[in-house]
Amino acid sequence: MKQSKFLLITVCVCFMLSNAKSQTNTFSINYQNINILSTSVCNALNNSTPPKIGGFYHYPISGGVNYDGTELILNTQYSFTSSDNLGTAYAIQFPFKAGYLYQFSINAKGVDGNNSNNYPTVFTTLYDILPDPNTSNPTACNAVPQTNWGFLLSYPVLYSFQTINAFTTYNSPGTYTAPATKTPKYLFILAYGGAVHPIRFKLKV
Repeated sequence: MKQSKFLLITVCVCFMLSNAKSQTNTFSINYQNINILSTSVCNALNNSTPPKIGGFYHYPISGGVNYDGTELILNTQYSFTSSDNLGTAYAIQFPFKAGYLYQFSINAKGVDGNNSNNYPTVFTTLYDILPDPNTSNPTACNAVPQTNWGFLLSYPVLYSFQTINAFTTYNSPGTYTAPATKTPKYLFILAYGGAVHPIRFKLKV
């Protein structure tokens, strides 16, 4: 059984860091009217030089992120079989500092294309290296099978949520302290159908 949905998500990813002097900075990424991203390709982040958006490099991880001029589009499709259970993921490189505190915020809205009241799942995690492209398939068009992105779900979850049909701000629970060992370098954002949330996923940050 395969089901597909449409999801419109507006995401503001905010990094808040505090050092020993209690200084706080907030960093936001906005994807509206980004001239360096093409609207005519099926994997807008798959460039010879990673696109730098909002001051941060972006990388395709699993499948192809689309761009329509105002938003990133991450496609997904739910299925009972992993070969047809499709998702899309990308990464944002960020200069995390050991011992600093971070908070994350995503504002999102889900659109249920099949009118069955099932909305997509967003999974976020942090890691210090990019995955093996032979496994994750970052050069593909649109969504890819779970065999390419399922490994991300084994990473320590930063936070995960199911969207609803209204713009809602999803905040990370509490603060995250970057460790001195294997300090993360990348924020991964994965869109997938999940156990009961079949979707096609639009993401705007």
